[in-house]
Amino acid sequence: MIANGHSTSNLDPHKMSKAIKGGLDVFALNSFLLSDLARQITPSHYILSDGAHHPDVKSDLSSALWNVLDAHPEIQLITPHGWYPTLRARRPSTIYFNDCGLEGWTKNISPLRPRGYISLTAYKALALAIHLGYERIHIIGFDNSNYLNYQVDESGRIFYGGDTHFYSADSPATQVSDMYPQGMADCLFDFSLCLLDLERCFGRAPIYNLDPGSNTRAFTKIADSRFLLD
Repeated sequence: MIANGHSTSNLDPHKMSKAIKGGLDVFALNSFLLSDLARQITPSHYILSDGAHHPDVKSDLSSALWNVLDAHPEIQLITPHGWYPTLRARRPSTIYFNDCGLEGWTKNISPLRPRGYISLTAYKALALAIHLGYERIHIIGFDNSNYLNYQVDESGRIFYGGDTHFYSADSPATQVSDMYPQGMADCLFDFSLCLLDLERCFGRAPIYNLDPGSNTRAFTKIADSRFLLD
């Protein structure tokens, strides 16, 4: 499973292509299909849930992504159940999951019921792979390192700069203070939930992290030479 953190840059596309020909299923998400890596690795499953990726959104990002998806009908698309009215004719083979949230009230990870974990597309992809019954799930790009790109100025305002996606260049710092009324305490609390929910909800699943330097400790870390650059 390929998420979009910087560690994804450690994948070897030639090894991945060979593994795919050998029957490996690859889950990807969000804007992966617009990356250079997607020219060498075509995922078997693609998960979307962010509003910015909805097919009805009129933006350059959404239009470019859906143009690629329309050109690859063989990719199994998986989206929230609320997208059904838009996709039932455009992509009738789409699989839908329950995208309602009961964070903190339950540990449920079944895509058939409201989730008990924070609303991140990568986590929903994990839940779907587990539901589909894979005996072993390798992940990369689950860096959870966004907190490194936050800064606080002399007035206590919070700015976010840079980018933690493997396919993006750093971006200018933008003020995000309105998102965190209690300052960095709120910001870091959000990130603590990202890490906590992986352990709380997914810790017993057969998941193996290909990034030895990951902040995520919920899963066994293995530098598997079958998939990574030498």
